[in-house]
Amino acid sequence: MQKILSQKEDTKIRYIALISYATGMRRGEILGLRESDIDYTNLEIRIRRNLVTTFVYDDDGNKHKETFLDETKTHTSVRDIPLPYNLIPIIKSAIALKKKDMLKCGDSYNRTNKDFIFLTEAGEYIDAGNIDKSWIYFLKRCKVDHLKFHALRHTYAT
Repeated sequence: MQKILSQKEDTKIRYIALISYATGMRRGEILGLRESDIDYTNLEIRIRRNLVTTFVYDDDGNKHKETFLDETKTHTSVRDIPLPYNLIPIIKSAIALKKKDMLKCGDSYNRTNKDFIFLTEAGEYIDAGNIDKSWIYFLKRCKVDHLKFHALRHTYAT
């Protein structure tokens, strides 16, 4: 964990990993976070949705991958959790990174999703498979042996 925590790159995967480590949130819950879910006054994060990537079948029976917002994994997953004070600059850096993407993309940026903290460079939902790939490369840059992203969730205790 020290190697991961000491990595100082300005990347989405780093911010997503740090949020998971500091809160125990699931990957989909983090990807489903909106800026409005962060309560800086009461130091809380509101978890209300989950971003899911899964295979779906169309009317013709053809399978394709789709990323969409869904309810949380269970009804008890809808919750307010503490926002660690040291996580505030991490969240603000992630939002700043998104705003840089918005400027770079200009009019082609999907502004309907702009309240979400983590989006692709074009303002679309992030495919969970892309997070898994980014996580593998991030661990290599940190010189850490492979571990599943979900393992970060297990480092958190309430």
